[in-house]
Amino acid sequence: MNKTCDICGEGTELSLLSSRIAPVTYAICRNCSQRGAENIGVVSFWIASYGGPDEAPEFRDQLISWIDGRYVGWEVIERYFQLNEGAIKQAFKEEFLLLDDDP
Repeated sequence: MNKTCDICGEGTELSLLSSRIAPVTYAICRNCSQRGAENIGVVSFWIASYGGPDEAPEFRDQLISWIDGRYVGWEVIERYFQLNEGAIKQAFKEEFLLLDDDP
C-alpha cells in the first residue's frame, strides 16, 4: 500500500477508500477522507470523459480536490481542467497495461 495519501501526498496514517466518481481505490488520509476529496487526476479524467466541465453531471459542484497545497471546490477544479485540457485529453490516447498485483 502507498505510504502517502493519493490525494494530498501526506505521509500519515492511511486507509483505503473507493472514489465516488470512478472505479478507483485510494490510499487516503483522514483529512481527505473526511472532506470527501478526490484525486485531481481522477477528477480531470472524469470531466474529460463527459466531454468537458459543462457536460459533467450537476453533482460536480460538490467535488473537492487537492491542488497546489489546498483543498479546492468546483470553481478551481474547472479552471485547473481548462488550463490542462490538452494534456488531459492527450492521455486518453496513451495505452495502459493493467497488471494484477498478485503473483
